[in-house]
Amino acid sequence: MNSGFLEENVKPRISAISPHSQLLLSTLSLPCIFSTNEQVDRRNRYKSYQTYQEIIPWDEREVDDELYPQSQKLSLGWCMECRKLFSGKKWCRPCNAARFYEQSSEWTSWRPGLDNLIIQTQITANNVHSFFEWIPFSNFDHVTYLAKGGYSVVYKAIWKQGPIIYWDTNIKNWERFGSHEVVLKVIRGSQKNLNEFINELSAHHKFNTIVGHVLRCFGISRWEDTGDFIVVTSYAKDGNLRQYIRKNFVNFSWIERLITLKDIAEGLEIIHNSGYVHRDLHTGNILRHGSWTMISDLGLTWRQDSTTTGKLYGVLPYIAPEILSGDQYSSASDIYSFAMIMYEVASGKIPYYNEDINPIKIIQGSRPELPPATPFIYTELMKSCWDSDPKERPNAGYLVNLFDDWIHCKRKQLIVTYNSFQNAEIERKNSNIDIEENTIDLISQLISIKWPIEASIKYTCCNKLDEIEKLQHFTLKVVIFIVTINIMVVIFRSVERL
Repeated sequence: MNSGFLEENVKPRISAISPHSQLLLSTLSLPCIFSTNEQVDRRNRYKSYQTYQEIIPWDEREVDDELYPQSQKLSLGWCMECRKLFSGKKWCRPCNAARFYEQSSEWTSWRPGLDNLIIQTQITANNVHSFFEWIPFSNFDHVTYLAKGGYSVVYKAIWKQGPIIYWDTNIKNWERFGSHEVVLKVIRGSQKNLNEFINELSAHHKFNTIVGHVLRCFGISRWEDTGDFIVVTSYAKDGNLRQYIRKNFVNFSWIERLITLKDIAEGLEIIHNSGYVHRDLHTGNILRHGSWTMISDLGLTWRQDSTTTGKLYGVLPYIAPEILSGDQYSSASDIYSFAMIMYEVASGKIPYYNEDINPIKIIQGSRPELPPATPFIYTELMKSCWDSDPKERPNAGYLVNLFDDWIHCKRKQLIVTYNSFQNAEIERKNSNIDIEENTIDLISQLISIKWPIEASIKYTCCNKLDEIEKLQHFTLKVVIFIVTINIMVVIFRSVERL
């Protein structure tokens, strides 16, 4: 074991701080806006919550100077030390930036680039959700293996200190949640591919700040034995959506299904509007925590203008046909994956569960058989999302608005929609759907298709289509010939009678 991995109390090797961050640190002394003698210690109240997510409502987590007018921020209060308005729930951005910067000498990841990223997130944080921490591995207890993916190993653990809640002005220290369940995602080879790892963290940070339906990332740690870096995220008590459907499909009402799909669409909308695509969306990467649905596994999330690496990674039924053909990932390819999630939510089964599916069939237009007792408007939307032409698929924003209409469709102009889902709900309650035959877990893996083979797949498909077209022409000629012979026979017999 490398003892260097465990040395935490060393000043990080900071190579640069952005001009924006330097300006922020230089303007910590601001004029007094409000004054008050009210100081309320709410630490005991936090102990009554079961999960960290319950402490701060989502509508109060994302407060930014540029997005919210000052009148809306007044309800958040103001800092008792600098008298500046809070930028988030009990969060003073300039004061906390100074504290984080001062405390940066107490830890290091031993990678200057990673240290810089962590510090940048901290000194620019607008709220308690928009920064990373470096978390020593010794802070974790009861580390338990959960699963192994194509490029990571996942564990569950107890974070003894728990995440930061706010700065306590009485004890002059961070108030933390305390013992908290988290997921440790060990990224294999991350110490060698540091730039890729930092890119993944940058995407995580952007989504931490602006979206509620993407899995929260608390920070980074390091696996003691190998030195691989760890992404520390929220733990979803109900597992992934595949597991949830397997256990609860009988009681999975249509209104709950629509809310779940809307949550996923909202997460996708923010990812796409940020210029990213997920690239590995399936029910194994959608997590459930109570009624809350979150998109996870952002390791493959990449900018839409980035080039691919010549490899496919994921779960085959959820990969769009254009990707199998060698095209670049796009937001439309995520929408295709969303269509397959819609299929699984409606049927309780993985797409193509009863078929021997392969990439050529998908490229040629093969799609899962439509699930029975599903509202017509639902199946039509699903088919538009898995359209072979990416340009014909709707975007995530359209999906969010449409699901919202369906969820609140009791108004008169949507009475047909309301009745269709009501009828589907009645039929759901009266049916006994067996999903035991399909209990496999969805694990992303490298698909044995690489770009040099893509051309042959296209060529094979084109050849098959050409063969079909030739066969159709030949059949047509035969039919014409037979009809002509029959006509001639009829004419000949008519002449004989005369």
